[in-house]
Amino acid sequence: MKNAKCNAKAMIDAFRVEKESVYHSSVQQCMGEIEAEGTSIEQQTDSDIQVINKQYQNNERAVRDMLVKEVVNVTCQLPESR
Repeated sequence: MKNAKCNAKAMIDAFRVEKESVYHSSVQQCMGEIEAEGTSIEQQTDSDIQVINKQYQNNERAVRDMLVKEVVNVTCQLPESR
């Protein structure tokens, strides 16, 4: 009985080590995929920021000119007396 118990414990320990190894490999693989996806998202974000900055630089002058035109283009007219 004692011998069977020791054999069962050894088998369980070996099984546990094998499954933990598979688990850790799976975790490492998932972490690598997550890291790669994070890098991809970061690159896309940087690209989007560059596009936004370029659009800002291209439109800054036009927007400023439009605002100045609207501010300067005021008609001064007195309301009619009743």
